[in-house]
Amino acid sequence: MKMEIDGTQHKIRVFLNDGTQIIGAVFIKGYRARLSDLINNSQPFLNIVNAQLSSQDGIVSHPFLCLNKPTIHSVIEESTPRKNNQIMASCPEIELN
Repeated sequence: MKMEIDGTQHKIRVFLNDGTQIIGAVFIKGYRARLSDLINNSQPFLNIVNAQLSSQDGIVSHPFLCLNKPTIHSVIEESTPRKNNQIMASCPEIELN
C-alpha cells in the first residue's frame, strides 16, 4: 500500500502516562509549523509513523499509530526536522539508540 506524506518529518519520543515510550515520526504541514502546534491543536489524536512501543512487555513495531492525546505525558523531539513530500512505498524501521 502506498501512502502520500506531505510536510516536515519530526522524529519524536513520546512518554505515555502508563510508562510506555514510543519512538516514531510525525509530519507537520505548514510554514513555520512547530511540534508544539501539532500537540496542542484541536485534533484528539496524534498520528505517528514507524512507531516502536517500548513497555514492560518488550518492544513492538507498528508502521502507523493513532495515539489519543490525553494518554501523553510528554514529548521530546529526537532530531532536526526533515522536509518530506514524496510517495513512500513502505515505512522503514526506526532504530532504537
